[in-house]
Amino acid sequence: MNSKVFPQCGIVTSLDSAAYEAKVLIPVYKYETDYIEIARNIHIRTGANDTGLEVGSVVVVSFINGDINDGKVTAWL
Repeated sequence: MNSKVFPQCGIVTSLDSAAYEAKVLIPVYKYETDYIEIARNIHIRTGANDTGLEVGSVVVVSFINGDINDGKVTAWL
């Protein structure tokens, strides 16, 4: 079975908070995604006293139908 069917841990390398998207490095594949959608229930950090997703955060990426070009950030760890 293709391992991309399973969710993968990754590290956020870039954020576009206006579009609610992120680029994520998937270390196990040595692959960086293009900008992919972030689940709406995950908060993006907006200020120094705020908590939330930021560059360097560890996230879970789920690949829709195992397609590495169709990932979604589904959890923030």
